[in-house]
Amino acid sequence: LARARKVAQSANYLGEAAAVAARLSRVEEARELAAAALAAEPGSAYGRCAMVQVEPTADRAKACLEAVANHRASLQVLAAEGDADAAARAEVPRLPQLGNDFSGVVRLLGARLEAPRVARGGRVGLEVALEVLSNPANDERYQTLLHLSGAQTIVVDGAIPALGAWVRGGLIKFRTEIVLPADAAPGRYELNLGFYNRETGLRLHPSGLPGHIQMVQLGSLEVIP
Repeated sequence: LARARKVAQSANYLGEAAAVAARLSRVEEARELAAAALAAEPGSAYGRCAMVQVEPTADRAKACLEAVANHRASLQVLAAEGDADAAARAEVPRLPQLGNDFSGVVRLLGARLEAPRVARGGRVGLEVALEVLSNPANDERYQTLLHLSGAQTIVVDGAIPALGAWVRGGLIKFRTEIVLPADAAPGRYELNLGFYNRETGLRLHPSGLPGHIQMVQLGSLEVIP
């Protein structure tokens, strides 16, 4: 709320405050804050999706989904009313569960490498599911880091698709392919995922891990000649 009073475009902060108030069962306060977010930026996803927290109706859910196609709570509202497509979109893929939160901003729900080994210069599929836990500040635009660590460190560029705008409750699911360099050293590698702020370089910290660890292991991969 303090930050919302200091910036012109404050819907993200007001929407975040509404979600916190709703979680604390302060329903009327949550409704007022969500309405303020809508008034601040009528077309923004922050206000539309904040209203779903306090008024989980089909109309509110549809308005949110116009701005955030995979907003999990909104999809669940429609799924409860018998919308099979919404139910399918709200479902988290059956991936190995990881559950790491990164600085309260995003949660890594699960990930899976599609093969245990790959030849140098080859490709391997990767599935990932994320959930956005809070509205980012105006100056927060996060980028993913994907590294293979083993006989050498391989920075995997271009494998993660553009994730779009992050709004609290957004469900991000994607499949991509990792391309191994033709000169990669054979051996076993750990595939690690992290997030950093594109403007400041600041990394998000995964919960439950020591402070110097800034990435989470998704799995292991053997690179063969």
